[in-house]
Amino acid sequence: MEAAIPLYEEIAEKHHQDQRTAGALLTLGEHYLESKDTADKGIHLISLAMSYDWELRLPALDLLCGYYYETEQSELFEQTREELEKWEEIVEASNEECNFIQPTDQFTTHDKATEEILAGMNQLAQYREITKAYLVRKQITSIPERKQYVLGLDLTLPKSTDLDEAEETLYEKYINGLGEFEDTCVIIINDKKDLRKSLLNVENSLIYSVHDKEKAS
Repeated sequence: MEAAIPLYEEIAEKHHQDQRTAGALLTLGEHYLESKDTADKGIHLISLAMSYDWELRLPALDLLCGYYYETEQSELFEQTREELEKWEEIVEASNEECNFIQPTDQFTTHDKATEEILAGMNQLAQYREITKAYLVRKQITSIPERKQYVLGLDLTLPKSTDLDEAEETLYEKYINGLGEFEDTCVIIINDKKDLRKSLLNVENSLIYSVHDKEKAS
């Protein structure tokens, strides 16, 4: 850790306006809290880091809570602890939004990189029963900057298949086998007409089709 501090200091000095430096700023800020002479600078860097990346907000607030407690700054400790507790509730609400998908959600065109889509398509091609796949981004109201995607799958299954009975096995297979799609909720849409319609209404939502694949080959 000590050996990396000069590098983090250089990053903080030259690139502190770049949001991608959030992790380095948080690490350096934590280091600065250890000394009274640099504590104010540490607080500033920690605050900057959590403004850049919502995922760092919990550990950042936890760090500040610990610092204010140890330095007996009771008013700041109580304020920060209250902020931490509120943020924990917001994160929990966003987790529920990510896990619960419904047709009335606000969906937009996905913004995933082409490389990720191509890698994901290769994974989709492993499953013959997947005939179409739709990918969209879901807007998370509790944390708007949080990225969450929905991958809707159209399956062609034997007529004798009871989808209700088969779903658990299918979901387990796809969740384990479609890892290239990060921050993505996988949903089988065969029996979900309203959700299918919502996904189709989003521009460029269709990312995979067996028919397109057959034409290309």
